[in-house]
Amino acid sequence: MTGLFTTIDHAKKIEGFRRTVGELWPGLEIAGVVEAHDDEAEAYHKCRAVLVARPHVAGVYVSTANSLPVLRAIEDEGLTGDVTVITTDLFPALSPLIESGRVTATIHQRPWTQGRIALQTLCGFLIEGLAPPPFIRLSPHIVLKRNLSLFLERIRPGRVKELASAGEPPIPEDQSASAGMGEV
Repeated sequence: MTGLFTTIDHAKKIEGFRRTVGELWPGLEIAGVVEAHDDEAEAYHKCRAVLVARPHVAGVYVSTANSLPVLRAIEDEGLTGDVTVITTDLFPALSPLIESGRVTATIHQRPWTQGRIALQTLCGFLIEGLAPPPFIRLSPHIVLKRNLSLFLERIRPGRVKELASAGEPPIPEDQSASAGMGEV
C-alpha cells in the first residue's frame, strides 16, 4: 500500500521493497501494489479488495503513514494475527498497535532529524554559499515492540515543554554526538 506512484518518495520505497524482496526471497510473490492517494477511505476499500481477492496474503507493507485504514481492513476481513504488517512512520495512534503485535514493525523516518538536516543545509547555502548535494540520505530507524518505549519518549506530546520547564534540552531523535551531517 502506498500513497501516489508519482511521489518520488513513495515510488522509491516501492522500488526498494520490490528489489529487496526479489533479492532475499526470489520465490515470494508480491500480491500487488496498491495506490491509495493518501486517502483513508480509498486505502481501506482497496486493501479489503486485495484481501478478498488474495485471502492467503501473508504480509502487508504500508509505505506511508496511512496505515490505520489498512489495519482496519485486515481486522474486518478477520485476518488480524494471520497477516504480518510493517508500517511507515510513528505516531501516537500506532503505538498500541505495535504493543499489541498487530503491527510487527514500523519504519520511523525521523522527521526531527530530517528538519534539522534541512535547516543546516539551508543555512550552509545561505550563509556560507555551500551548494547542497542533490540527495541527502538518512537511515530510518526500525521500531519494534521491544524498542518502542525508546521512541515514544521522543514523540510523546508535550515532551519538549516538559523538558524545557525542567531546564533540560529536548532529546532529539539521535542522541549520539555524531548525529550531524556526517551521518547522512
